Amino acid sequence: MNLRNPLLSLPLLLLSVASARQEMSVDNLRIEPISAKMQARSSSTVAKVSPEMSGKVREVYSVTKQYEVLEVAYHQETDRLSKSFQDLGFEPPNPPSVFRYQKTKNKFIATLLENVGLCPAGSKWLSAVSKRGGSLVFKRSVENPKCQDLTPDFREKVIQW
Repeated sequence: MNLRNPLLSLPLLLLSVASARQEMSVDNLRIEPISAKMQARSSSTVAKVSPEMSGKVREVYSVTKQYEVLEVAYHQETDRLSKSFQDLGFEPPNPPSVFRYQKTKNKFIATLLENVGLCPAGSKWLSAVSKRGGSLVFKRSVENPKCQDLTPDFREKVIQW
């Protein structure tokens, strides 16, 4: 392809798309909407949660990520793990958060303060940090299986920095 003049590359691009369409037979592909898959799940396993409450619960993603980034920076500067939020310069969100955030030597803990759907108050989201070689490994988990549907991407995730 000619990158200097994109118009000269257009016929080649169209030809590539046409041949890919033939090979993949995209015209016969049946796409099922996500909503149909969601409806197939039984209502007893999925908690009915208002969009507003769902958004509040999902703050745990960004707050946990913020903690992990600060922990990595602290480790790079000091070659050790932080002992407190103060070491990191981290301030947990103020109310109306639905979580209480805590830090132990190697764990970041988000504790749910109120019932959300089938997920009871007191449930915990964790990010456990450990040293592996010269880097840090964070293992995320949701303690209560009833809460996993609220934050599906949070469960049992290992992140290495």
